Amino acid sequence: MTPATSQAKASGWVGFGIAEAGGMPGADIVYYERDADKIFDAHALQYASPSVDDCQDWTLLSSAFSDGWIHVEAERLLDTEDLQDWAIIDDRGFGVGTKFIAAWGNSPTIAYHASERTKGALHFFGETEPVDPLLAIKNKAGIQSKDLTAKDFAIPTDRTTYADFCQDLPSILGVDAETGHHILAIEPLVHADTERHVHHFVLHAFTSSST
Repeated sequence: MTPATSQAKASGWVGFGIAEAGGMPGADIVYYERDADKIFDAHALQYASPSVDDCQDWTLLSSAFSDGWIHVEAERLLDTEDLQDWAIIDDRGFGVGTKFIAAWGNSPTIAYHASERTKGALHFFGETEPVDPLLAIKNKAGIQSKDLTAKDFAIPTDRTTYADFCQDLPSILGVDAETGHHILAIEPLVHADTERHVHHFVLHAFTSSST
């Protein structure tokens, strides 16, 4: 079991979530409502009130309200084996840690929060010095590094969109199409303002543009 402590300057509720992509969609959330003195295991599929999980895996250990602050301590298994929960894994090897979201409010039940919210990343298993896993490759003589981006792409209003972008490596690298060239490593480039719109990337390689 792993205990978690949450504090918020609020009189109604406080919530915390492991954020798959840095926002509410896909987040595994736990929240506490003071009037009910109850903790809820939940998840979010969109920017809306989270849905309560079928199985409640969090256990409330203690709660208090003093000087305008809510104090909550709860626990759950690191891996509940519940498909509606994210496993809490050893993230010491992750450069940015585990992404999280948090929110709080004064209403009796969880509600929309325009400003009472935050997000970021932390290491659940201890802070580590940021390490670039590609540093050795980047420092190797003869290695080229290029940014391949989707420029001037208008984000559609559809909730789920798959967009295809083709990049011609010989032209980008300035080599003949018959010359051997290899991708040794890749890393994501996502702008902070659009991060919440991006769920995942799928990369394919083709031998020619006609493939």
